[in-house]
Amino acid sequence: MLRGVAFVKGRDMGRPKLDEPKKQYTVMLRKSTVKEIDRIASQFGMSRSLFMAHIIEGCIENLIRFEQSRNVNAVNISEKVIRKITTLAKPT
Repeated sequence: MLRGVAFVKGRDMGRPKLDEPKKQYTVMLRKSTVKEIDRIASQFGMSRSLFMAHIIEGCIENLIRFEQSRNVNAVNISEKVIRKITTLAKPT
């Protein structure tokens, strides 16, 4: 379930809520992008601002998870390679 959908349905999802103050930022987007953001946000009953905040925060969380899984995969691959080398290097 998407975070935005969970939010609209009154469910909690993802990381715990932080009492971190929000700060306003400005981004430059194409008109067609804003039109799509507004269209999708309205489907979830969300404002453009709230929808964009959920999208950005969700993407960052996914990227962090991706980085962590890549690191875990790299460690697993390294361990397999080391085991293989050690096995091949053992005298018979």
